[in-house]
Amino acid sequence: MTYYQTCKTGLLALAGALFVLYAGYQILGVVHGPRISIVAPVHGSVQNEDHITLTGVSTDIASISVNGHQIFTDQSGTFSEKLLLLDGYNVIEVRATDKFKRTTVAHVEVVHTESSRPLAQAH
Repeated sequence: MTYYQTCKTGLLALAGALFVLYAGYQILGVVHGPRISIVAPVHGSVQNEDHITLTGVSTDIASISVNGHQIFTDQSGTFSEKLLLLDGYNVIEVRATDKFKRTTVAHVEVVHTESSRPLAQAH
């Protein structure tokens, strides 16, 4: 075998290995289904404000919703949604579905306590 043939065989083997690795990486997205990562608020946190901003990242999704209402992501899968908290214990549900109708659900629990607001005085 000549030097040229050895180099050609080595390059073909390298190209084949890269193709197999890339195909495996692409298949992982199909196998794992949709993924959700909630960045804020922190699970179990106590909030004094009435409004919070839910932020997170999703991958391999066709649709995503928060508490049953559809929201949208940017091209990188990042989402941000303003929410009104009820007094006390709140559970926020984020549900994502992929193109094969597989669903992933993530929950974050937040406790809302009233902030120190001045009380109206009766006259």
